[in-house]
Amino acid sequence: MSEYFEQILDLYHEYTTCVCFMGEGEQSEIVRRELLAYVQESHNRGYTCCLYSGRDVEIEEWMKVFDYVKIGSYQKDKGALCERTTNQHMWKRMNNGSYEDITYQFWNVD
Repeated sequence: MSEYFEQILDLYHEYTTCVCFMGEGEQSEIVRRELLAYVQESHNRGYTCCLYSGRDVEIEEWMKVFDYVKIGSYQKDKGALCERTTNQHMWKRMNNGSYEDITYQFWNVD
């Protein structure tokens, strides 16, 4: 665990509620374990956690520690998460451990 990461959590604890991890690094087992340790530390301090993945996959088993998971690559012709035509999806973990697609909450209101 990075001491620097713990200092950041302490510094912003009064101002934030969620830690967002942008990407998955090199997707090796070592990096994944490190990422999961950061999530555990964040949860221990009362934060919710989000993984912002650009891969076109379903939610994988190891991702299920996150409270929110965004999956899907950005495809210009389909638009960003705020467009109804997007291929990206934001998922929220529910109390029973399942995930609900909450993408519609990001759509622009016409």
